[in-house]
Amino acid sequence: MPKPAPRVQTITAGDVVDALGRGLGDFRAAPLFGLFFGGVYAVGGMIIVLCALALGVGYLSYPLAVGFALIGPFVAVGLYEVSRRRETGEALDWKGVLGVIVAQRKRELGWMAFVSLFILVVWMYQVRILIALFIGLRAPTTMTEFVSVVLGTPEGLTFLAVGHIIGAAMALVLFSLTVVSFPLLLEREI
Repeated sequence: MPKPAPRVQTITAGDVVDALGRGLGDFRAAPLFGLFFGGVYAVGGMIIVLCALALGVGYLSYPLAVGFALIGPFVAVGLYEVSRRRETGEALDWKGVLGVIVAQRKRELGWMAFVSLFILVVWMYQVRILIALFIGLRAPTTMTEFVSVVLGTPEGLTFLAVGHIIGAAMALVLFSLTVVSFPLLLEREI
């Protein structure tokens, strides 16, 4: 018998507090999983910044690091699985929790991960366009020069303001697509 369709409900402040409390409960019950997935996320961000610096595009470190947060819902799939297993009373083991992503490879979860990655690529293209529009075609080559131009010139401050507005809109769109999608796709085939 198929599961009933989910019902969309209004989220209250109490729901948010309850969700945070449950998340804290999951972390207290299984801290190694939370530390592992948080560590993967932190190390991934550091690797991105180090690669940008090594490739001579250190000025892209900030937008890359901020854009990297866009794939957070995909990284959180492991945490969703920890919560699901705790709710159903299933054993928490590394093979099961990490294997959930592999087990989902023939389902729609991979497509949602692709959507997140696609928006990250679009994010970086819009950064390059804004740099060209506001700072000029010759972008600063060092991080120090970039910070000086962005924070010390009217063009740089305009770039920063417009970039944050566009980035916030893109992040809102992605959040709207993934806030329910990733947990739902773990639970059922759509």
